[in-house]
Parts: sequence; structure tokens; C-alpha cells
Amino acid sequence: MDTSLRLAYRIVSSGPVVPGTYARTPGAADVQKKIASEIALIRRHPKFCLDNVARFYAEHDRQVWDMQDDIPNWAPPFQCFFAEWNEPSHWNVKDPPKYAGAGDAQIGLLVLSFKVEDESREMVDDWARFIGGLVGYPGPLQIDRSKLEGALKTSSWVLCCSFWVAQGAEPICGRPMWLGIYSFMFVSPAGRAEFWFATGPLFAGATDLDEWEASIWGPMHVLGLGVSFCHCKNVRIAESAEGRGERWHRRTKAPVMKFHTLDINPMREVLRTEGRLAECGISRAMHICRGHFATYTQESPLFGKYIGTFWRPDHVRGKASDGVVVKDYRVSAGG
Repeated sequence: MDTSLRLAYRIVSSGPVVPGTYARTPGAADVQKKIASEIALIRRHPKFCLDNVARFYAEHDRQVWDMQDDIPNWAPPFQCFFAEWNEPSHWNVKDPPKYAGAGDAQIGLLVLSFKVEDESREMVDDWARFIGGLVGYPGPLQIDRSKLEGALKTSSWVLCCSFWVAQGAEPICGRPMWLGIYSFMFVSPAGRAEFWFATGPLFAGATDLDEWEASIWGPMHVLGLGVSFCHCKNVRIAESAEGRGERWHRRTKAPVMKFHTLDINPMREVLRTEGRLAECGISRAMHICRGHFATYTQESPLFGKYIGTFWRPDHVRGKASDGVVVKDYRVSAGG
């Protein structure tokens, strides 16, 4: 499969593949309407290309990712946006998705964000019905009411993420497939993940999808990292139009679409210009510092004046003359 054709273009220019199970359900016509509405949203709302973020996630030496500790900011950059990436061919995470390793898969998430207003925090049953309606489930969603109630009290946004995929292998053969799987993320005013679950019309409103665990939450980690990078002060969002040629657009009736790409600038440049790294140096034993997010507050600003979240990529710290630190990690199997 030619992965140079972005997934968003596949979706808006060709009929999507719908899982066969839906064709035999009484609500098949409603499914087609839902797919058409999502295609219309993908066509006209912002699109993010997260290829570099997906590679960073797949090849990272961290085996298990935590929604709260490792992904600092889920606050949505837009009310509606589509994030996509070409699936990396090399994976280092503990439980890679089912489609990982093929090297020709494309993953996309259509994200809708809903503001949680103060007057709606107590309307737990209404939220359950609203979420059920979003995923095409008749009636309130079957979810732990106490967890939903607790999440609404501390959240400012609810993110609804719809999964799309394309892969060269059968039965998809390069065409986009709408999976009918939705993940929901409740986000605090500070951007922290408060509560999350996955569901879909095929699962009768259930939220226990253990079989799909890695294939759902792996992409959500990539999405969360991409959103977090959007909030970093030293990350630039470059917008560019990626057309396919006038003849192709005329034949498919697909508009020329713009994609946002994250330009993750090295923190080393900030250290050099503002922290006078060349003059002062870092007098520590030389060691590798793993990439991480760093948040500076009013009480403890960067260089005494900068406030916000910054991305610090992998880099070497210290001087060889001060010694070299060799890091090794031991993983206990427990029990």
C-alpha cells in the first residue's frame, strides 16, 4: 500500500470499508449516515500528521505508558480535528497493536471535544444517554455511574475519538475502514486525564474491550502525546497543503487539504541561547537523559522568567571529565 497518500484523502475520496457485522444489523442505514457525517467532519476540520510522534512512541524504551503520568496535557487544540499517522514498522512497547509491524497500516482518530459546563456536572444520566447516542447505542451507556459522576465533577472536556484504519492486507486492501470503536477521555482543566473507556455499537454499549486493549490504547497514547506536544512552548505547528495533483483532485472530487505537522525543536537550543550553556556548562557526570515533558510554573519559572510546558528530547548531559554514568535497568516479573 502506498502510504504517501494520507488517510484523510483515502477517506474523503473513496467509499470506506464497513465491518461486515454492521451490514447484518437492523441499524445498518444509521451506520452509513454516521460514516457520512464523520467523512464530512474530516473533510472540513483541521488535520494533524503525527508520523514522527508515532515513531517516537513505538521505538521508545518505555515499555508501558501511563495515561496520566506520561502524557501531561490532553486539552484539545480544536473542538474537532482529525489526527493520523503511518504505522511504524519497528515496535518496542510491551503490547503492540494487532496491526503493528506490517509497516503499511495507517491509523486515524476523529476527535470531537465537548465542554463540561458547571450546570451539567450533575446530569449524569443525561451524559450517559448523550454518549450512547454518539456511538449509536440505543439508550444510556452501560457504565459505572459512580465513575462517570466522579469524572464529570473534575473534568472540563470530554473527548470522543472515532477510529479509522487502512492497511494493504485483505480485506481492506488500502481502502479506509471505519471500525465503529470509540474511546472517551475525560480531561481536567489542567489537561490531566481523569477517566477513560472504550465502547462501540458492536459491543452493545459495553465498556470492557480487553481483546482490543493494545489496539485501542496504543493509538490513544500517540494521540495524547501529539496533543501534549501542541501545548509545548518550544514545539512549532507547521501547516502545509498536501495536494495530489490537479487531475487526481478533479477525478475524486476531493479538496486540497491542509495538514498540521509538529516541529519538535531541541531543548538544547533554548539552553544555549537563554541558559548560556556554552559559557556555564552542566557540571555533572556524562549520561543520557531520556526525552520528557518539563512544566515550569509561576513559582519556579525556567531561567526565572518562562512559564509553561516544554519538551526536552533525549540528550547527553554533563562532561566526560566528570565521569560517565552507565545506566542499566532490571525488570522484575513479580510474584
